[in-house]
Amino acid sequence: MCLRQNPDKTRISSNNPNILVDIFMFKKILLQILVVLLFFILTVFFTYPLFVGKTVNTADALLHIWIISWNNHQFFSNPLHLFHSNIFAPHQYTLAFTENEIAISLIAGPVLKLFNDPVLAYNFLIVFGFVVCGYGMYLLISYLTKDKLIAVLAGIIYAFAPFKIVHGFDRLHTTGLWLPFVFLTFVFVNYKIHNLDKRVIYKLLVFFLLILIFVLPIAYPYFKVKELYNFSRPEGEVLYYSPVLLDYFLPSWANKYYQFPLPDEYVVTPGIIVWLLLFFSLFVFAKDKIKINLTEKELLIYAILSLVGLTLSLGLFLNLSQRSTSDIVGPFYLLYYLIPGFNGIRAPGRFSIFFLISVIAIISLGLKRFFKQQARIKKNLLLIIVMFLLLIEFSFAGQEDKFVDNFEFKQIPLIYSWLKEQPGDFIVLELPLGWNKEIGSYDPGYVYYSIYHWKKIVNGYSGYVPPGYYQLNQDLKAFETPKIVKWLRKYDVKYIVLHLDKYKGSLEGQEVLEKLNSNPDKFKLITRFGNDWVYMFKNN
Repeated sequence: MCLRQNPDKTRISSNNPNILVDIFMFKKILLQILVVLLFFILTVFFTYPLFVGKTVNTADALLHIWIISWNNHQFFSNPLHLFHSNIFAPHQYTLAFTENEIAISLIAGPVLKLFNDPVLAYNFLIVFGFVVCGYGMYLLISYLTKDKLIAVLAGIIYAFAPFKIVHGFDRLHTTGLWLPFVFLTFVFVNYKIHNLDKRVIYKLLVFFLLILIFVLPIAYPYFKVKELYNFSRPEGEVLYYSPVLLDYFLPSWANKYYQFPLPDEYVVTPGIIVWLLLFFSLFVFAKDKIKINLTEKELLIYAILSLVGLTLSLGLFLNLSQRSTSDIVGPFYLLYYLIPGFNGIRAPGRFSIFFLISVIAIISLGLKRFFKQQARIKKNLLLIIVMFLLLIEFSFAGQEDKFVDNFEFKQIPLIYSWLKEQPGDFIVLELPLGWNKEIGSYDPGYVYYSIYHWKKIVNGYSGYVPPGYYQLNQDLKAFETPKIVKWLRKYDVKYIVLHLDKYKGSLEGQEVLEKLNSNPDKFKLITRFGNDWVYMFKNN
């Protein structure tokens, strides 16, 4: 008796190879999804306060919440005046006093539009940033080494190293979110040029031309700011915010307690385990002594880039420790004095991101070579152990002190609802101004709450402040009426909002209140909401 074969099975195995291709592609896509999911789970661990009803409460975080909110507000209302923001009125191009964050604002836009919650949108960006950092590095190292597990290890280092944990919550622009993709692009371009693929080269030239066309309108306001205000960082300020070589070797658990009052800019260490991995990888390369090929050329490039990133991050002078002073100038010194724009950089330590990404590449290439002759099970077990050790060390770099309950941001003072309801475009001065930009400043709060009315305010918090702002602070503190009237006329202020409870001393606030009430020909009381008093300035 003859048994018939299943024609469907025959068709799958011989006449329809596309099925096998589809299965292969499905596995590749599934792997990518699992990698992203892994980095999301790790992000939940490292940012857990965000998932239990808390959010970041620092001056920089409030600034960035305002930036993404302002951008999305202007995208749909008046995009041509994007850089003429509502803070530091009546000065122009005030968004260009800091990072514009247009790209991540576009990413946050749908969340902001759907939920109408700036804090939620910002929290989403924090999570998004950590996940994309890890996944981007995974893609880069996966391309370089063709080893998925080493790529996961690299992604963990890049996403959750102490530098990322310290800056990733309130300085999203410093985390190098897109850098792995930039490196991956250059690696790809180098490969295509090496293989003389002219079609791809032409496409890349068109792509970079389109980027240039997009960047020029964004760069123009920064040139205008330089022309109008001539902003620059004094050498002393740059020295104060510069890390030293010793900072690179601090363990992550020292980050919370090292260097008062501004530890964040000194956190450049990749972690002790990363240093051990780097030394081990260099030992592997030194031991092999293989002829130079493409891998070794890449290794040389990353080694040079790591040294450049390290020396640039130390600032004007190459100091060993905070207590030591050196006359050895670093490369940043030349850039600061010779190349336009570099004298506007306050915190050179952020160049350490290039050191980190280069070290990760060197470690990955070294591990690839080491495990080349090792059994797969042994390799996988060792890499997983290293991953766990890294996660344990990185967990000590947490920033729990930066978080507060979400509801504190959602209790919008009534004064801001009142301002929103007032017709017309006018300028508001909120008192007290922050006497100190870093400590005891209320201006970041005013900037944040301006999201809920979008009226122009004299107050502001940013990378720079306009000329005369600190003098205005001092004059408002003394509150000599003739001087204040001159300032109000100069800035065309319509309303003064006095937050009586925000003054450091109740007597100080009462004195300002009395001076306002004692000059009815200049200041007219309009309304009051608890400790918030609203006066109209009579600009006669």
